[in-house]
Formats: sequence, structure tokens, C-alpha cells
Amino acid sequence: MGGSHAAGELHAHGTLLWIDARAKILCMFAVVFVAISTPPKAWQAFAGYGALLVLFGLIGRVPWWILAKRFVVVLPFILLVLVFLPFMKPDTARGEYWVSVFGFRMSSRALVVLQNVAFKSLTSVFAMMLLSATTSFQSLLRGFERLYVPRVFIEIVGFAWRYLFVLREEAQRMLRARDARAWRGRWLWQAWVVGLMVGSLFLRAYERAERVYQSMKARGYHGDSHTYFDKPLSKPDWGLIALFTVALTMIRIWAWQIH
Repeated sequence: MGGSHAAGELHAHGTLLWIDARAKILCMFAVVFVAISTPPKAWQAFAGYGALLVLFGLIGRVPWWILAKRFVVVLPFILLVLVFLPFMKPDTARGEYWVSVFGFRMSSRALVVLQNVAFKSLTSVFAMMLLSATTSFQSLLRGFERLYVPRVFIEIVGFAWRYLFVLREEAQRMLRARDARAWRGRWLWQAWVVGLMVGSLFLRAYERAERVYQSMKARGYHGDSHTYFDKPLSKPDWGLIALFTVALTMIRIWAWQIH
């Protein structure tokens, strides 16, 4: 039940499913690394990265409403940075100054920090969302494995994702059992019930993990998951890698010349 639920939760979309996961991983992580190394004032470069990712999403026919929902995850981090910006004072010796933004007084350095966090976080999150939206979870794991990522990390992520839904279903059963007993927590001193539920869920998760591990050992598991097929990168895969390499290099050089 957990496996089928997991498969339904992370469904890959679009026409880029036939592209090897290794090619898409390399391209999207290249966007992230280049964006992180780009100065925040080079906004033209970030516009170019965004246009390249939008083109990738259009070719892959990724549903944009799914990306819009996932973008909400990064907004709290940007808002957290925004809260502390008014407390950053300008360094007049370096030519920094005060700026009025929507009635708030901020230093020019604070605006650069906000621009840096916003541009780089949005670009990175956008790239990772496109990667997950155009590649199934199992293909991602196989892609990272064939890119020689340490196997222990792949195994941990694979098992964590697989049993995350099992734990969620266990928590939902506990909540239904609690509600069936007409419990309505309204006061602070009733929070101990929630603490007991969390502790019980932890114990059940630990016991389930022990049972799963013992059953896997009985079936010959020794810490390795075997990939039953492996194929070299095709011409379209290399073409995608070349396209991103040339595009990112041109955008970076263009932004460097402007600034």
C-alpha cells in the first residue's frame, strides 16, 4: 500500500521521460552551481537562467500549476531573510546608503542580500523542481548511482522515501483512533496527548524498521541494491548536456561583460 502511494505521490510528467536521468541531473545541477557562483547584481544572468529553465519546462510539458504549488516551499526562507533586512546598517565608508522601500528604510547592502537570496534560491529550487517533475524517483536513484554517488546515501534516501508514506498512514490511523474517542484538544495542558502520540509513533517506526531489516537480511540483503540494466548515454542525452553547457557558458560570459 505504501509503495503504490509513493508512486502516486511523485509522478513524472512531460515528454522528457525518455531522456536519461544522468543527463538531466548534470544539466540541472550545472544550473544550480553556475547560479550560486553568479554575483547578485548580475540580474541579466539570472533572467537567462530562468529563460533556459522555462524552455526546458515547455519542452517537457511540465504542468505549471504543480510548480506553482511547490514554489510556496521557498517563500518562507525569503520572508525570513526579509524580516532581518531593516536591521542591517549601511557602511558609508564603502559607499553604502539608506534606501526607502514601500515605506521601510533599508540599506543598499540589505537590498543586495535580498536580491542574492531571492535570485539564487528561486533559480535553484526551480531547477530541482523541473528535475523531479520530469524524472521518476527510481530513475533519479539509478541516475545518481550511475554517477557514482556513494551508495549509502542512495540507500538511505530510497528507504526513507519508501517508508515515509508508511509512517504517514500509521500516523493517520492514530489520529482516527484519537478522534473516535471524541478527543478535542483545546487547552495547553492537553498537549501531552500529542507528545504521547509522537512517542508512540517513534516506537512503532523503530519496531517496524527492525522487522523490515530482519526480513531483508533473511532474503539475502547485504546493503546493496542491484541495478539490472545500464546503458550508455544516447545522442539526445549528450545533445541536452551540450545545449546546457553552451547556454550557461554564454549567459555567464554575457553577464560578466555587462558588469
